[in-house]
This record gives sequence, C-alpha cells and structure tokens, in this order.
Amino acid sequence: MTKNKSRRHFLRNTVVGTAGISLGLNAKSYGQILGSNDRINFGVIGMNSRGGALIDSIQDVKNTTISDICDVDKRVTEKGRERSLRRQEASR
Repeated sequence: MTKNKSRRHFLRNTVVGTAGISLGLNAKSYGQILGSNDRINFGVIGMNSRGGALIDSIQDVKNTTISDICDVDKRVTEKGRERSLRRQEASR
C-alpha cells in the first residue's frame, strides 16, 4: 500500500518531470520523428447537418483521415461512416 504524498511533493515531482521532458523534446526533434507530420486525423461529432459537410471538406484536403465518427443516433453514425468510406475509396 502506498503512502499518501503531500501536495508539495506531488507538485515538485510534476515540475521536475515536465522540465525534463521539455528539455529533451523541442520543435526540431518533432520533425525527426518519421511520419509525425504526414497525416492529420479528425473525429466528427454530430452527423445530421454540419458533420456531413465536414466529412466532405476534410476529405478534400490531402493527407487527412477521418478516424472517428460519433452521433447519438446509431443509424446516422453508420450513414456517416459509409459516406466517409465511399469518399476515401473515390479519392484513391
């Protein structure tokens, strides 16, 4: 069982850890990660009006992917998924 740590101890460890990460990674190092800037993934929430237009707009842009689609109505979600897949197939 772990001992409860004080807020001061937690904050100190968080600051030290964040500083260590920020010293090791900078904007130049991000470009060296293969594939890090090759593609943008999008999620679309709500498909009935604006969501459908967003799918079309997003897929018109090179190197973009719609990774997730969500709506409260499962039938609408499925229609959006099918629309997205058709557009992806057409763009290949």
